[in-house]
Amino acid sequence: MSSSAVILFAHGAREPEWARPLESIRDRLRAAGLTVELAFLEIMSPSLEEAAARLAEKGVETVTIVPLFLAQGAHLKRDLPTMVEKIRKRHAKTEFKAAWARLIRKVYEADPLECPKCKGPMRVIALIEEPATVRQILTHLGRWKPKAVERAPPLAPEAWPANASLALSYHAVPDIA
Repeated sequence: MSSSAVILFAHGAREPEWARPLESIRDRLRAAGLTVELAFLEIMSPSLEEAAARLAEKGVETVTIVPLFLAQGAHLKRDLPTMVEKIRKRHAKTEFKAAWARLIRKVYEADPLECPKCKGPMRVIALIEEPATVRQILTHLGRWKPKAVERAPPLAPEAWPANASLALSYHAVPDIA
């Protein structure tokens, strides 16, 4: 068993389809070799406590809790620290950290709370998945590096080898009408 794991922590909703994007993130991280659980504050399961207990029972030494909320409201400022403190007391052999920015820094080697262009502070308020928008943002930041073209573009006729020719002929087409 891995000595570290991640819990993706989201609000929860009545509609099961609401969780699909979060499940996709969890599945992609698992495919990359990380031990990852998805937990919810309310309505959906497992709860944060249930996910934490599952990882502690497996012997995981360090768990990073990554909140997936659109804004840093009362749930993150007040509820999450209280929940994490209770979990730490209940599972003393496992270290629980609620430091999502540190995880992003480690995985992507970039500080998500600092603008790479002006070095000013930033706050994450949404996730953008549309490729055109992501490209526009990365271009603005000077980080867009398109993949190399797999084959060269066709040569202009004047660059063709001297022995190459393109025989053109014209044949009148009778009027069909």
